[in-house]
Amino acid sequence: MNITLTRLARPLHGVIDTGGSKSISNRLLIIKAISSQNIVINNLSESDDTRLLLELLKENPELLDCGKAGTTLRFLLALKAFQNKPCLLTGDQRMQTRPIRPLVTALNDLGANITYKGEEGFPPVKVNTTSGLKGGKVSIDASVSSQFLSALALIAPQLDNGLTIELIGQVVSDSYLKMTIDLMQYFGVNCKRENNIITIEQGKYELKEYQVESDWSSASYYYCLCALLPGSQIELFGLYKKSLQGDSIIAKWMEQFGVETEYKADRIIIRSRTVNFPPIVELNFINNPDLFQTFAFFFAVNGCQAVYSGLETLKDKETDRIKAVKTELAKVGVSLVKLPSHMSKKTQTVHYLQ
Repeated sequence: MNITLTRLARPLHGVIDTGGSKSISNRLLIIKAISSQNIVINNLSESDDTRLLLELLKENPELLDCGKAGTTLRFLLALKAFQNKPCLLTGDQRMQTRPIRPLVTALNDLGANITYKGEEGFPPVKVNTTSGLKGGKVSIDASVSSQFLSALALIAPQLDNGLTIELIGQVVSDSYLKMTIDLMQYFGVNCKRENNIITIEQGKYELKEYQVESDWSSASYYYCLCALLPGSQIELFGLYKKSLQGDSIIAKWMEQFGVETEYKADRIIIRSRTVNFPPIVELNFINNPDLFQTFAFFFAVNGCQAVYSGLETLKDKETDRIKAVKTELAKVGVSLVKLPSHMSKKTQTVHYLQ
């Protein structure tokens, strides 16, 4: 199938609903399942991952095929270990190459009996019946995926004496861990984080209604379209200045590329003007890895050189995102190369966004 794309020569004007945030929706579904409360969730994400999680929670099968959905598998693993329900969790071929050892080790330390059914350290994994999980303290490698930390935190209030989680190594995708803690606090759980220690007291999730924000990751593409076509104005529903999503940083970052954000009660309005791009830009995506693809193509279109860091987790996503971006950029004559470690970002030519 051939698709012909034509270059737009005029500004964009329109109204967009990016739909509910997948990250928020999936956490809310786990909170709802743990609490056994009829929590009303408005604007639930319609993404494939959220639909699958909702289906597996309703059907409660013994074989949980999570396909490509990493968040779904990791959250369900912790939930099923807490519920003490024997099941096999698996996914597609790519999922079976994505690491899960830190979460399995932490859950087993808390009293679970989880065994690998294929290569050790990767799905599929089997949850076996035990005497139940115990609270207390657990340490976990935080340098692989924040989803492991969120999975543990979400079940922690239901454990006897709660749970203290010690984070080992550099925390990646920290904004998603903060999202988890903020949601738990909204639903009445007493939890706090001090440096590399998360303390969650034993308690119950309260019965509350929740309005899911629209998705800032999806909104990032409209920011880029707006910047590429000066004079554009786009309204995006369900996005707010005070957001749980770390990717809301896109509004601040894009100011330097001519896009201004006006915040209304139930939406934002973004407008663009012409600006001169710096010769080289540097971005660190350690807390916002989902924005890498957006900016990689945005800078490529503008002919702007860029230095990217904080991409450690992207090789372990549903696809190797670094390899995928490199492949697609090469098709339009743009190269993406790994710099030697001795090359410092602190040069006079670099315009550093933070």
